[in-house]
Order: sequence, then structure tokens, then C-alpha cells
Amino acid sequence: MDSTVNPLLGQSPELGAVTVVIDVSGPMVGSLDYVRSAMVALERSERIEAVIAVNARGVSRYNPTDSSLVEWLATLRPGGRQDVTRGLLAALHDRPRSIVLVTRSIARTNAPDPTASITEALDRANPLRNGKRSTFIRAVQLVDDDPAGWVRAIGQSHGEYVVLPMP
Repeated sequence: MDSTVNPLLGQSPELGAVTVVIDVSGPMVGSLDYVRSAMVALERSERIEAVIAVNARGVSRYNPTDSSLVEWLATLRPGGRQDVTRGLLAALHDRPRSIVLVTRSIARTNAPDPTASITEALDRANPLRNGKRSTFIRAVQLVDDDPAGWVRAIGQSHGEYVVLPMP
């Protein structure tokens, strides 16, 4: 990949300025430093409209009047279960043209499959109109292919699904 291409955005022609939703649940423990670096580079390109962090504890929105992006990203502490639906719905509320979801799905035993509930909520918030959705979602699965299937389902239904192996 060209070193001038931000790994979170890739070369997708659909993406202009973006809202970034970062999953900060437990599975992201080993990935957040990489995400922070990619976000700093993305901020320099002036393509960020908003940044939202989400985990089971709630949704946090970056406010540039309170701190720098670097300072805010340093406050994110991964932990708990994934709940990206709340972060995506918060982002969709602002009606952005593009969202980049950054997550790492893991297979869970004895847990219900969240794919249907996630896709149903997103389909209501970002419905098809004349064969297109108003918001393009690039679903970035870090490290390895999505074992649970819900990240892939988001990307395939709302934009694109990408696996980003970290260096």
C-alpha cells in the first residue's frame, strides 16, 4: 500500500471528509496505539468531521475546543464488551456523508449473535433510497477476518468491508 494512503481510509472513492467511530472495547487493547497513530495522520489531512469512541460503558465524542485529538485519544481506555451500534447511531444522527468504523470483532462463546440486531438498527437509521444509502460506512476490521460476521455485514450492506492487518 502507498505510504501516503491512510490505512483507515484506504483508497475508497466514496470517502471524503469522515466521521470516525472507534471501538474501545476489550478486544481493541492491542490495537489502539496503531489506531491512534493512524488518527493523528488523518487529522493532519483535515478529513475528520467528528470522532466518536464507543464501548459498553457508553459513547464519547471528541470536542476540539476541549483538547487536541492526541490528548483525547490518549484518554481512551479499552475495556468491556463491544457495542458499536450506539456509536454508529450517534454518528448517523449527524448525517455524515461517510463513516469509518474501526473495530476488532472476536468470536464469543455463549453469547447471542448480534448481527441481525446491528444491521436492523443501521438499516432503519441509514435506509436504502433509490438503491443507495445516504451515508457510506467503511467497516474496518483490524488484525484478522471478522470471526463473528457482524463487521462484514455492516460493510457489505452499507459500504465496504476491509480487513486491515496491523504491521
